[in-house]
Amino acid sequence: MSRLLDALKPRPTAPSEPKIPLEGQRVLLVHLQRTVDHAVLLAPAAKALFDGGAASVDVFAQEAPARALATIDLGWRIHKLPENLDLPPEVPKDRRSPWRAVREDADALAAKLAKRKFDVAIDLTGSAEIDSRRWLLGEHQLGWHVTPDIRAKADRHLSRAMVLPMRPLGITRPSFDIELALSEHSRARASGLYSSDPKVAILPGARDPDKAWAPEHFARIGRWVVERGGSVVVAGTPEDRALVREVKKQIGADCESYTNKGLAGLLAVLDEADAVVTNDTMPMQFAFLLRVPTLAIFTAMSPIVWGPWEQDPRFVVVTAQADADDIQARAALHYLEGLLACAR
Repeated sequence: MSRLLDALKPRPTAPSEPKIPLEGQRVLLVHLQRTVDHAVLLAPAAKALFDGGAASVDVFAQEAPARALATIDLGWRIHKLPENLDLPPEVPKDRRSPWRAVREDADALAAKLAKRKFDVAIDLTGSAEIDSRRWLLGEHQLGWHVTPDIRAKADRHLSRAMVLPMRPLGITRPSFDIELALSEHSRARASGLYSSDPKVAILPGARDPDKAWAPEHFARIGRWVVERGGSVVVAGTPEDRALVREVKKQIGADCESYTNKGLAGLLAVLDEADAVVTNDTMPMQFAFLLRVPTLAIFTAMSPIVWGPWEQDPRFVVVTAQADADDIQARAALHYLEGLLACAR
């Protein structure tokens, strides 16, 4: 009986999270992941901070992600981690070690950042190999090192997971109302690559081979577009040039290619398109940001975590499997036809 009575007693509630006022605060986001697509998903979380009244948002990022973040027009300030500081967290303490100069450079950079006098610093790196805590220079410190990291569980999109450490600031969801800073020159140059409607950008590249759909499937889609009177631009980064040439050759002469250095030009190619067909890569995340109808091919990662940020008929995911290539290629053409009908 006593056990039953104990079970009926009200249990103490967990202490509520401390509340930190966000209005007028200067916020530092520390995000030292090396992959650009991961960094792009930081933008909706940062936009939510601005919407919540933050006076300023600074981001401390690796060099390549920092360049990508600079194309997103949020009014934030981007700081690049110098290449010589991209090192493991543990370094020898021997004063005669060459690491001494590295430690001195790190201390000098920390002092420079500290002059910004941040009120809140949030660690959103979330990597066991990278210790970002030394860069948390705000009076209030938040992040994955104090918030349970549930991102490995495929139950929500990564951009939604990124706001979890921000709950003490009153931030409960990301904001997807984001603009990109694309110049008129980039837009005009991209527009000149397309000759007729519908305009389709095809991006067959992927840094991770496990995330790449077979080139012949992208070529099949390109031929389908050209046969219907549309125009195709096969695009990618400079590292994708050989693959882009291969896919362009399989499509035929009636398409263009774009692999120039610089992210702004590639983003303009996406923005000018009526639809984008891409692997699960960084350009896919930017296509979602631009609200361009997008057919995303997933071969390895979870589309729940890495796919469209929100439910939208303009965003379609096809999960590719090696033993059903033909069926999935036909499904991709079916979905692309629907996306192009919506674009018109």
